[in-house]
Amino acid sequence: MISYTSKTEAIAKQAFKAAKKGDQAAVIRLIDHSFNTEDCDEEGNSLLHYAVKGKNPDLVKYLVEKCGMDPAWANQDMVTPYDLARGISPIEEYFQSSCGFSYEECYRNPVRRGMHPDPSIVRVGEDYYMVNSSFIYFPSIPISHSRDLVHWKTIGYAVTDRKWAEEHLGELEGGRGFWAPDISYHNGRFYICATLRRNDGDPFIQTQMITSSGSPEGPYETPVIHNVLGIDPSLFTDDDGKRYMLLNRGARIMEISEDGKQILSEPSLIWYGHSGHAPEGPHIIKKDGYYYCFLAEGGTGKGHMITAARSKNLFGPYEDCPYNPILQQKDETGSIQCCGHGKPVQTPDGRWFIVYLCSRFLEGRWGMLGRETCLDEMTWSTDGWPVINRGKGPSYMAAFPFPANLRQNFEGQAAEVWLSPRTKDPEIIGENADGTIWIKGDGLDLNQRECKSLLVKSQPDFSFSVEFEMSFP
Repeated sequence: MISYTSKTEAIAKQAFKAAKKGDQAAVIRLIDHSFNTEDCDEEGNSLLHYAVKGKNPDLVKYLVEKCGMDPAWANQDMVTPYDLARGISPIEEYFQSSCGFSYEECYRNPVRRGMHPDPSIVRVGEDYYMVNSSFIYFPSIPISHSRDLVHWKTIGYAVTDRKWAEEHLGELEGGRGFWAPDISYHNGRFYICATLRRNDGDPFIQTQMITSSGSPEGPYETPVIHNVLGIDPSLFTDDDGKRYMLLNRGARIMEISEDGKQILSEPSLIWYGHSGHAPEGPHIIKKDGYYYCFLAEGGTGKGHMITAARSKNLFGPYEDCPYNPILQQKDETGSIQCCGHGKPVQTPDGRWFIVYLCSRFLEGRWGMLGRETCLDEMTWSTDGWPVINRGKGPSYMAAFPFPANLRQNFEGQAAEVWLSPRTKDPEIIGENADGTIWIKGDGLDLNQRECKSLLVKSQPDFSFSVEFEMSFP
């Protein structure tokens, strides 16, 4: 919600009213003397939203070129001025020119909607694979596939053994389980590691799981658990073939065996971060002779950010990026918030993109969809530093990374499955080949740890329609 004084609220209403009428002279007069162009109404509509409704191309052009207003900036319902300009020929054409993409040739963030937090990505050939946190839900750690970085489909899970899940997830409290997984590729195998966060009373409350498979969709080997304190593990393979696991706080690094099943050194700190507040989610890439370290900082709420540093030596010292944070939502009224925890990926033609987590809030307060996954292009400055979305924060609309003939074809891939807390009991839950499911009530409340008569899927948006048929034998 927007906080106004009585004076600024009155001025804002005047400006919005004038823009909706297309009264350019009145709008300019208010901007020149009293109206702040950052102000929005209670639904998050900017002055540019109202100007598009006023259908005055000259006023729209003034707001974009003189006031720096963004046609792709979204209100709380994820509606942009570009959306409102559809069918208003001169304004839509102007937005296409100023944004650098047509309305039909753009994607919207988040690219993975509903609960898809803590993304990690890897490219193998022309295929991209991503994993996300799953916490206590089973099957665990979803693996998604894409050919175009925008359209994703779940193709498998890293943990599918019901008995193993019952042993390791069965007694966990809500919010525990698999945190911040990472996916990487080495010598023909896909490696997935994650923190297995246990209950506070357990001997080891933070442990690191690692598993691998010759196929991205699995099946994956029985996970190996390392009792090493830390969260958010990721893997890095150096040019000499040595392999390392990174953990928080900041970026701590330890050498591991090639298969990841043995720890070969103690974790040592190489970079604590830019802000000093909750540095986690470390990832390392190597480019042009530099090791670039990326961190998530600032906590996972509003104020979350991505930072970077670089060094000629893997173990440092690391130089803080002068543009830090390289991604942060600084607009408190933005519909996409809490942006951080990112991992970059390079396309076959040499461009770079980054996936990162975000949150959307109902009425600005409730993140009931869970944390989601966004995508933005990452370029490099002339002095060799990463820059995300030209330093503008998260995008709402952006040009497709690839032309239409290279976009995702989902034909033949598996559908997203139903999830269950901790494990699935075949005596209570069944899934049939035709897509129907059956659930036998167990007499327990849904919020009880022992309850297994529950199936869930992530909710992709605040407003949606669903149809189903139910029968009671």
